[in-house]
Amino acid sequence: MATPMDEDTPVIDEDMQSRQMAVYGRESMQKLRKASVLISGLNGLGAEIAKNVILSNPAAVTLHDSKAATVADCGAHFYLSEADAGKNRAEACHQMMQELNPGVRVTTLAGSFPTDLSGYSVVVAVDLTLEEALLADAACRAATPPIAFIRADIRGLAASVFVDLGPSFTCLDPTGESIKSAIVEHVVVVEEKDGATKLRIQCVDDEGLDLDDGDTVTFSEVKGMEGLNTQGGLLVSDCSKGKKNFVVVVPAPAATLGAYTSGGLVSEVRMPKQLAYRSLHDFLLSPGDLWEVDESKMAPAATSFAEEFLMVMGSPAANVRYGRAGLLHLGFRALDEFAKTHGGALPQPAVEAEAQAFLKLAEQLNAANDADNKVMQLDEAPRRTALLQLAAGADATLSPMAAIVGGIAGQEVVKACTGKFHPICQGFYFDAFECLPDSPLPEAEFSPAARAAAGRYGSQVSVFGSSFQRQLEELNVFLVGSGALGCEFLKDLALMGVACGGAGHLTVTDDDVIEKSNLTRQFLFRNHNVGKSKSLSAIEAARRINPSLKSTPLQDRVAPSTEGVFNTAFWSKLDLVVNALDNIKARLYVDSRCVFFGKPLFESGTLGTKCNTQMVLPHLTENYGFSRDPPEKEAPQCAVHNFPHNIDQCLVLAQSEFVGNFDTIPRETADFLAKGPAWVDELRKANENESTILDKLRGDPRVHCGMSGGAYDLLIAERSATWPACIGWARRKFESYFTHRIAQLLHNFPPDATTSNGVPFWSPPKRLPKPLAFDVADPLHMQFIIGAANLRAFMLGITPPPDCRDPAALTAALAAGTGAVAVHSFTPALDASIETDNKEEDAKRKAAAAAAAKPEDEQIREVVAELAAARATLPAGFALKPNEFEKDDDANFHMDFISAFGNLRARNYGIEEIDKFAAKLKAGRIIPAIATTTAMATGFVCLELYKHLAGRPLTARRNLFANLALPGPLLMLSEPMPCPKIKSGARFDPDMYMDVDEVAYPEGHTLWDKVAVPNASKLTLGGFVDLFKSEHKLVLQELMLTVGDKSQMIYSVTLAQLAATSEANLARPLVELIGETTKKPLTPATAFYPLTDIVFATIDGDDVKCASVVLQLDW
Repeated sequence: MATPMDEDTPVIDEDMQSRQMAVYGRESMQKLRKASVLISGLNGLGAEIAKNVILSNPAAVTLHDSKAATVADCGAHFYLSEADAGKNRAEACHQMMQELNPGVRVTTLAGSFPTDLSGYSVVVAVDLTLEEALLADAACRAATPPIAFIRADIRGLAASVFVDLGPSFTCLDPTGESIKSAIVEHVVVVEEKDGATKLRIQCVDDEGLDLDDGDTVTFSEVKGMEGLNTQGGLLVSDCSKGKKNFVVVVPAPAATLGAYTSGGLVSEVRMPKQLAYRSLHDFLLSPGDLWEVDESKMAPAATSFAEEFLMVMGSPAANVRYGRAGLLHLGFRALDEFAKTHGGALPQPAVEAEAQAFLKLAEQLNAANDADNKVMQLDEAPRRTALLQLAAGADATLSPMAAIVGGIAGQEVVKACTGKFHPICQGFYFDAFECLPDSPLPEAEFSPAARAAAGRYGSQVSVFGSSFQRQLEELNVFLVGSGALGCEFLKDLALMGVACGGAGHLTVTDDDVIEKSNLTRQFLFRNHNVGKSKSLSAIEAARRINPSLKSTPLQDRVAPSTEGVFNTAFWSKLDLVVNALDNIKARLYVDSRCVFFGKPLFESGTLGTKCNTQMVLPHLTENYGFSRDPPEKEAPQCAVHNFPHNIDQCLVLAQSEFVGNFDTIPRETADFLAKGPAWVDELRKANENESTILDKLRGDPRVHCGMSGGAYDLLIAERSATWPACIGWARRKFESYFTHRIAQLLHNFPPDATTSNGVPFWSPPKRLPKPLAFDVADPLHMQFIIGAANLRAFMLGITPPPDCRDPAALTAALAAGTGAVAVHSFTPALDASIETDNKEEDAKRKAAAAAAAKPEDEQIREVVAELAAARATLPAGFALKPNEFEKDDDANFHMDFISAFGNLRARNYGIEEIDKFAAKLKAGRIIPAIATTTAMATGFVCLELYKHLAGRPLTARRNLFANLALPGPLLMLSEPMPCPKIKSGARFDPDMYMDVDEVAYPEGHTLWDKVAVPNASKLTLGGFVDLFKSEHKLVLQELMLTVGDKSQMIYSVTLAQLAATSEANLARPLVELIGETTKKPLTPATAFYPLTDIVFATIDGDDVKCASVVLQLDW
């Protein structure tokens, strides 16, 4: 749904753009909607930039090109086909570019580079000559206001990006991180000097403040020291104690601030940053501060920390003179000069004379540089080789490089239009020459004839050779997921020719369907695909990119339940697996299967402007599951239910109440209606306690404050058959949630209450609440009533009137205040069993209440009898329809209820409210996502595919962490961690949190190694025990089998209670025991079975850390 704005403010379709808005924010998206971008040069890189920019949703994009398409362009340009050869590239891809986003006006220009650039916000130049680029940059700088100019090029496995945002550019948000805030716990005056006061601030521990020195903060709600609330932005220094303790200096005497007593909020202020850009001409002569992507590629003097490097280390000259970035800057300048002196042509591979001419130009340019800009150690073999590799691939446009640079340059366009995130200052260089073999290829591999014969793969053949291309085409690849990452991977793989020949094959699986919000980044899909299978639609689109693609789309989730589909035969034929998943559980499962079957896994993930890639290589690296992020911190339940101090905690309760009222309760009530009293017996058999059963039946009247809950609410207390009754229920719910519950809380803990230690009960982080008085004139109050009433009606099968969204219509229904819409007066409960942060006092209060109450089993019998009687009076056909939470349907009232509830709860506690879209992001756990980051991540993964196929060593492989929001942009490449070898001796056990002595078997094994048990289909458990004792000198101690989420012991020598069972099981066949215990019989289709929960000891009784044990079922 579009957000209503004034006439001058662009309208944003929030349903479509929700994932992008989660990254950029509404204001930046509105700025983008006013932007007009010119993209010149529609080769593969230009197409990538255009795709990413169009998906970012500007007002207009103009595509310009002076060149005709060639067959070789099809190797990197996803919207050109062989049939387009000879056509202008911009015009040939215009229609497909327009279909990417019908809301963007896409036009084309042919002929020479336009001289009139007025009306454009940003000009992007790809494959433009140096003379044209210099003129274009000068014209952009001379414009009023200046037009942003970006020049981007890829030359084989090397890339260059130049950014000029004019003499003065304001970066409004240099990091893009969420604004930090916290509750003040204490303020101490450190010193007073020269009319200023130094204060040390301590914040409460459970707030994620994480300030850094140099940040700016403001204060509010400080009591006693009220003068601090009016000081504006103050600089932070001396951060310590988890960054929750810091110093600020206030430019005022302490006496004017007051004496601190309690409370206060501290909030970060995001300060703009002014940047001054130099022209392209000046940059070429003196590039300034260049980001070094991979420090291992720096000059020998830098990697050895020689004295000559130490003298400049830390200055811009260090990377210019000794860095790979400085070397590439010189190399790209030399390519410009080469093209200038060779009629626009670039060096060709294996043409020695052209390579030497290029080297000579580089040396001449370097000789003319001043001392700070002179590239050092040009004669060193690694530096000279890199320049020759740049020249050899100069005329090649590779799909992975286009994806990487297209993501980076596309993000720079967005930064230029919005001021959001830190732009490049001013140049960026990157290469992936480590993809190349150490020894030169035979010239026949990439001769002109070989490149011509390769057709669309000509560029790839010119870099890697024709034999390598055939290997790509023969690959058998499994792509798991076809969402945002999956679409980009499919595009890259199709362009590269993966699985496009011989016995090659690509299997793609995804059990999801396409939604409207997917279209802004899952670029293979269009409006007509909404509601269709992702995998089927993605494969159809990929085959349009490369009709030779041999692929099978599946709609099965890769999980234990589908091991019959993805069986041993399937996994065994794979060459590699590419994950394109968006949840950790699925990633871990695919990772475990790759480890089991010994398959390489190419892993990646994105989060807004951030992305990471990880290469999981059999017997070389650790696996994806080896290291885990710490679990997400959850708010304490007492804070959520009674003492919230931020909007997130308010929304947690809002979503919980949505699920309880409109999903859980109707489902459980339907179960009761179907089964009657027998339902209660089933709950008891499932080990539900009496309190939980009672809550499901009628809720807790002390918590519901005058209203019932559970089945009793639906069938007796609030049985609704009309629309006015639904309105009345919603009105009473408002009173219960936002008036009575708060009144009950204050009845239990008055404002002046103290703890047993004499400390004020309402101390930070607790916030003293106040009840709300319902007001039909308050839009938020009516939003809650409208949402709750419509959800109630849907659940009960009541058709609301046409004006069910009209506040005026509901106001009229509420006006009487009697009958169906009557509200109960508040009567304090004797004990509301409210949880606090003092568990001892909570327990005493609950125990006293329980002792005085009627026995719960008796209460259950009484309620069941009432509900059974009510069931007999229900009309024929009575049915309940649960509401399963769906965040992306703006017409279903789900977010209306949740956002209104969350904000009303925040209003109770004086917490800052947020709009409905922000609530949707939080409650819906929407993952921020943009096309630029996704494209870049997949490009880096595909570079690793080149390395893997070329058999490059681990030292040449790279994992990536990147953040396009930070200057550089921040790209960090690192060698994958090798898999640790398990050796005998002391080992730290993270589960036991102590060192344990173990014997490794076999010695030095890794997670990739296995102990195979042959002929296991004919083996009894006793035979298994004897086999390990005789052949491996290991004594089986315990064997457990996984049953769902639990493990069941089938053999133990240590547990006396299992002695008889263990003895009996020894004579039974292993396959029979496994099938019976797991309820999943093994069949001849199962060739291998892992025993994951198994414990051995040596014959001498020492503990053993054994490699994975795998049964070979030779049926």
